[in-house]
Amino acid sequence: MKKNKIIHIISGLRQGGAEHNLFNLILNSKKSFDSIVIALSTNGYYYNKLKNKNVIVYEIDFKKKIYFFFNLFKLIIIIRNYNPNLIQTWMYHANFISIFIKLFFINKPIIWNLRNSNLKFKTSKKFTIFVNYFSSIFSKFIPNTIISCSKKITDYHINIGYDKKKIINIGNGFDQNVFYYNKKWRIKYRKFLNIDKKTKFIGFINRYDDQKNFDTFLKILYHLKKINFQFKAILCGEFVDLNNNKLINKIKFYNLSNCIILAGSRKNMQYLYSALDYSISTSLYGEGFQNTLLESIATETLPLFSKAGDAEFILKNLLETFNGNNHDEYVRFITKYDNLSFKEKSKIIKSLKTLSYNYTLDKMYLQYKNIYEKFI
Repeated sequence: MKKNKIIHIISGLRQGGAEHNLFNLILNSKKSFDSIVIALSTNGYYYNKLKNKNVIVYEIDFKKKIYFFFNLFKLIIIIRNYNPNLIQTWMYHANFISIFIKLFFINKPIIWNLRNSNLKFKTSKKFTIFVNYFSSIFSKFIPNTIISCSKKITDYHINIGYDKKKIINIGNGFDQNVFYYNKKWRIKYRKFLNIDKKTKFIGFINRYDDQKNFDTFLKILYHLKKINFQFKAILCGEFVDLNNNKLINKIKFYNLSNCIILAGSRKNMQYLYSALDYSISTSLYGEGFQNTLLESIATETLPLFSKAGDAEFILKNLLETFNGNNHDEYVRFITKYDNLSFKEKSKIIKSLKTLSYNYTLDKMYLQYKNIYEKFI
């Protein structure tokens, strides 16, 4: 039976949450759909990962604005040659480009995907802010539907003028075959890093970006050290390595050099999660449905997340969420939790583990599949 064809157009293929979900979605949908990917920037982390899975990927460098119409012409040619049954765009710049695509492919269904909960005028790029507000006007005419991955993202975009009748919420999903607690991994990873049983292992898994609020995280560690809390922290993500002098200077300022491991971008994160005791997020804005939250609870790592994304809605009454700028809230909770009995801790972890089953990759894929089939 001939499979329907989908083109996914995404702003880039860096190591981020949207890109991670696109990668998983395409792999899960191979039996039902033929998909290709067009990235609007080059040198993305997921480019080779997709190619290695025999997915056709194109990279067109739209960052060079003077070549916009030339690159748009290349994009149109690829779409025309592939002749998809449906086009899905991911993130603001790709959604914006679809406005021009629609002029050439009037009858092709287009689905937008929203991944940010808000933009800040002080820190977000001005062109991205323009693109977002401009797209809100065309949300009534261009996309057949708009997929949002979180409640906060939906509320924010409705408030700035996106067509609320078209927005559908589909949360992210994690792969149960990959992310689960494994005691052998825990022992092996901690032994490799020379972390004993008494030492609490804290993870901070984010790219280096003002949005992620590294300063508050370092303050948390500083104050934990001040009260002689025994810990080791590992920081993972794009640009979080020994080449980042700005970050290294911050770590030195808080006298944390002996307490921190800078691990950069990592593969096979499931091994690390099993070794962790805490996974922390101190993001200030812009978050939606964080993959790291799902991966934490799936691997029985306690997630201590700010209210910047949907963590407070997902965790509900199961676990506290925090003001991303208030290091004291995190420190108080960690010290309080550490004094709980093994039975009390196990009860919390078990309830979070049960929650994770609501957000599997299979469930996410079925929701996308239902939407695709509605418009194809």
